[in-house]
Amino acid sequence: MHDPSCREKTLWKFGSMVKSETNNVTAGELTSYPAVRRTISGHIPALDGIRGLGMLVVMICHFCTFPPSSALVPGFIQDVLNLGWPSMESFFALSGFLITGILLDTKGAENFFSYFYIRRALRILPLYYGTLFVLFVISPPLGRWGLPHLEKSSTSLQTWYWFYVANWLSLRSQLLGTVITHFWSLAVEEQFYLVWPCVVFLTSRRTLAKVCIALPLASEVIRTVLFLKGVDGDAIHFLTVAQFDGLALGALAALIVREENWLRRISPYLKPIAFGALAVLVILGLAEGGLAFNGWAFMLGNLPLGVLFADLLIVIVLNAGSNSRWLKPLNARWVRSCGDYSYAMYVFHWPLVCFYSRRVAPLTKYLSSLSSPALIALGLLQLLTLCLVTYGFGKLSWWAFEGPIHDQRKHFKIRWPKPETLG
Repeated sequence: MHDPSCREKTLWKFGSMVKSETNNVTAGELTSYPAVRRTISGHIPALDGIRGLGMLVVMICHFCTFPPSSALVPGFIQDVLNLGWPSMESFFALSGFLITGILLDTKGAENFFSYFYIRRALRILPLYYGTLFVLFVISPPLGRWGLPHLEKSSTSLQTWYWFYVANWLSLRSQLLGTVITHFWSLAVEEQFYLVWPCVVFLTSRRTLAKVCIALPLASEVIRTVLFLKGVDGDAIHFLTVAQFDGLALGALAALIVREENWLRRISPYLKPIAFGALAVLVILGLAEGGLAFNGWAFMLGNLPLGVLFADLLIVIVLNAGSNSRWLKPLNARWVRSCGDYSYAMYVFHWPLVCFYSRRVAPLTKYLSSLSSPALIALGLLQLLTLCLVTYGFGKLSWWAFEGPIHDQRKHFKIRWPKPETLG
């Protein structure tokens, strides 16, 4: 993408600024700010790719936690695959980026709040509450013919799920081990969606930027204090106040790409920031021998992860109109397709894991008699099948349920104040 209105233009390279006498933007170059404005006002396919890639990582992590797929990788890599939380940080950063962008671009509209909340509700609530209705209302009377049963503790505490606050059950150790454990992240995001529009509405952009910097630091302090007090790492991980890093830093990235002066100032430092965040994560991982929930690497790792993903979002926006090679995997059609259906895939994948693992558990003893090549082949087949089935559920959900509801958003349009009549 380029700006045809001028012959000489400024191009941002990753880490430097240069002058160009051409209208063509080559790979690795970043277009002038007017082009950036056009980019953020439209659809950016690579952001769908970020979501799709994150969903693929989450599925692989969860699908490789039981045999025979667990035999695909050595023990130390299995420890990494068991950790899906870095992918969750990418989801949070992307949510903060996109939601804050919508709020900033509609601030000042007459229906600022109703426009946001109605459109969010149409996208998020139907599938969430439809799933709860099936699990809590329809499935239990069917007994063993129903869907994977919930633990009794979950059923008795279902009110927490209906009100999107189930993630706080982790402090009571009553969230773990259910087929909807993963709904904790949906609760975190929904709580963010509820409050954040008010924050954006009441603050200037400069003040909002300060809030976006303060919140991750507050989360770091909260995680550290709770961990020192002996609170379990899993319990801390699920708390909303411990997950401001990605959400707030993603919001900060949305602010930066909408302020030309801020973007020009930070552009030369994007590469050092990314390498610095990666270096911190590597050091933490080496010091702890991994990135386990119950270690300091996790308690301190969320912040550099949030910085890394926020940095990545800015770079994606700046390179969206170029032919950068590193964006091609994110722009791949099948990766973006996973991003399109990622919400339903995320909702369905863990119940599928629980359902399938319970059926396969009795067969585990027979796996020891298989040769290594046969075990690996069976594990690959299992992993591929579960991924394809999850994708199929996601696509079917969009076609038959989510899509038609989502289309109703066209009836809710933004309304700007009418200009005062002159004379």
